[in-house]
Amino acid sequence: MTIAPHPIPPDDWDGEGPQSSNATNVGLVARREYIERVRSRAFVFSTLLLVGLAVVVALIPLGVRLLERVTVTRVGIVSTDPALALQAVTVMDQILNAQPAVSGPTERTFDFEARSNVQATTEDVRDGVLAGAVVVERKPDHGLDFKVLTAGALSPDRAQ
Repeated sequence: MTIAPHPIPPDDWDGEGPQSSNATNVGLVARREYIERVRSRAFVFSTLLLVGLAVVVALIPLGVRLLERVTVTRVGIVSTDPALALQAVTVMDQILNAQPAVSGPTERTFDFEARSNVQATTEDVRDGVLAGAVVVERKPDHGLDFKVLTAGALSPDRAQ
């Protein structure tokens, strides 16, 4: 039986004997295994697949944002006082459909309608004709009372 010659120690060999050569061998074997795996077709394919998947996942929010721009939410503003309803529509439109000064014109997100019949508006919300409604009433002390009508419950992030 022949014993293979001991490999030539590296320049930084401290002369500790077999432990240092084992560490050197482990490093050489690990490097060889790494290079073999990186050069395999499966590694290249899986790496490209994961990169493509990461790009798709990163672009999903942009796609959702583009789709949401097309959607216009219809909201009814109900009041027995037509002037109050029109004023509420104007204020809500200015706030919720505000155009950013930096970018160019964008599509409207909300479409507000002044209405006078609470019962008909409630039925339109229930039937899905309107996404929601705001009932505005003037109190005897000249303050305003607001009621929000929706088909479902408002989540905490939507109720402000």
